[in-house]
Amino acid sequence: MSVNNAKSHDPADHSDDPILQHTTQQCTRALVFDGTNVDTATQVGACLFWTAVTVAGARNLVKDDLLALLGIQDIQSLKNVLVSAFQFVVWGRKTLQDNTIPVFSRRCVIACLKVTAWTAISLLSYCPIGRLAFGRALRRRTIKAVTQDGGVSGNAFMRFVFSMYSMASSPQGILCLSSAVLLPRAQQALYSNQQASNGILRRTASTIFTLFRVAMTVTSGVAAYTQANPNHLIPSNPWLPEPVNMDYLRLSSISPQAAVSSPIGVLICNLGTTPSPKPNDVASFLQEFLMDPRVVEIYPLVWNLVLNGFIIPIRKYTSGQLYERLFNNAGTGSTSPLEFHTRSFATTVQSELGGDYIVEYGMRYGNPSIAAGLSKLKAAGCERILVFPKYPQYSGTTTASIYDDVFTQLMRYRFVPTIRVMPPYFNSKAYVDAVATVASQALQNRDDIEKFVISFHGIPERYHLRGDPYPWHCEATAHAIAHCMGWKKEDWLLSYQSVFGKDPWLLPATDETVERLATEGIKRVAVLCPGFLTDCLETIDENGTENAKIFEENGGEELVLVPCVNSSQVWCRAAAQLIQQETQNWLTEMP
Repeated sequence: MSVNNAKSHDPADHSDDPILQHTTQQCTRALVFDGTNVDTATQVGACLFWTAVTVAGARNLVKDDLLALLGIQDIQSLKNVLVSAFQFVVWGRKTLQDNTIPVFSRRCVIACLKVTAWTAISLLSYCPIGRLAFGRALRRRTIKAVTQDGGVSGNAFMRFVFSMYSMASSPQGILCLSSAVLLPRAQQALYSNQQASNGILRRTASTIFTLFRVAMTVTSGVAAYTQANPNHLIPSNPWLPEPVNMDYLRLSSISPQAAVSSPIGVLICNLGTTPSPKPNDVASFLQEFLMDPRVVEIYPLVWNLVLNGFIIPIRKYTSGQLYERLFNNAGTGSTSPLEFHTRSFATTVQSELGGDYIVEYGMRYGNPSIAAGLSKLKAAGCERILVFPKYPQYSGTTTASIYDDVFTQLMRYRFVPTIRVMPPYFNSKAYVDAVATVASQALQNRDDIEKFVISFHGIPERYHLRGDPYPWHCEATAHAIAHCMGWKKEDWLLSYQSVFGKDPWLLPATDETVERLATEGIKRVAVLCPGFLTDCLETIDENGTENAKIFEENGGEELVLVPCVNSSQVWCRAAAQLIQQETQNWLTEMP
């Protein structure tokens, strides 16, 4: 070929590429098997047949084999065995030495060995025999009975009868009926043969017959269950199916430009909240929150008893009253302020980022969940997702808990998108400037403020001693904000709030700090909560109500609560900037 006539290669041009035209052929057999709805009459007929066969087989096994082995032929013999067992438990070896219950222990041992063998056979009979050879084949036979029912589709009773006939005439039905009805008689005939009563051949044949009956009884039960619940036969894996519009995966496999052009998903993650102040809703939220091992590091079994037995039954009412006061004072109607501002934040960030991104949000505890947010991003065709925790300062109790949930949810997917997590942004200029801007607006014309308290949520001291860098991040944030606000060293204090439990927590405590300031003659303080990006119970109620009351009761005149950045324009723009910086290389064209 002449070089001049050669066609230049464009990586983005796949108009003549046969792979671009490839589409996966649908497996009609699988779709029919998984999606066909069987009418009630047909389903009941099939279930009834297999249930009857299972009961008959199990009854004969227990009666003719297991109970006979223990010497139980009637009520009196059953009573004797129970009395003998009681005597053996009470007097033990002495009973055997006195020959009070001859051969009882031998029979028990043999019976236990037989039950063990039955259990092993039962497990093998469930899968592969029960699920594959019986369940799937009979499911197809039921579907065939629905689609080719000999003209009886209009009569429910006839469909019921036809379904039973279809099951009974199947090879599986004939085999299981023979096992339940004929084999017990064959074994009885074998036992009645006096000439072979002590022969090895008789015992071997009887054992094989019994094990075969066990297998057929179990497979009959599997067949009955799968007729009642056909989903039992759908391949039992934990992976969720991909969204219907999977074409973006095909295109991104062919063209790098297609992968780059797919939207970038942003999952905004927050702590979560109770949907209402009702005690049951509060109890559900507290149970999920406080049972997280990242939050409370106590042995789960012990903590579960303490939490559900003592703490939640009381706190669902006391905390419910606090949440009711929060809902009434937050100005967000019947919606929790945390959920209200998180939703508004996600919407505003979406508008800031534009069409290259799709923004969803999810709560670590409660709804909408992180799982729901990931599902929406995957349904929108996002092959790359940035996880954005609304925690500037890293802590194992918050940020790591979100990572746990995100990656646990991703384990449920067959195709896992590329995941990136936003690093802690405790000293990011965009974040610090946004906090300082909101604080400056709130404190405008408030030259009478004598002290500024920068309050963070606390954690147990031992968490930090075991490696949690949270207090260091808080200190760095506080110093950065103070510098940005132009405060002198003596103008501000750092403290930690929301102590729970008896363990030593990070100090100084916010409530003790405002109390001390009031006793020292400070009349007006302002409290900032930069670790909380959204106003919630800890900011509005704990600081704005409880700590304000403590301050005033000890001589202070006014505690000014600076609002969180919430969904303010300056913070949404700063968050969009952080997201764009972290995903910058995702926006560039791949080679």
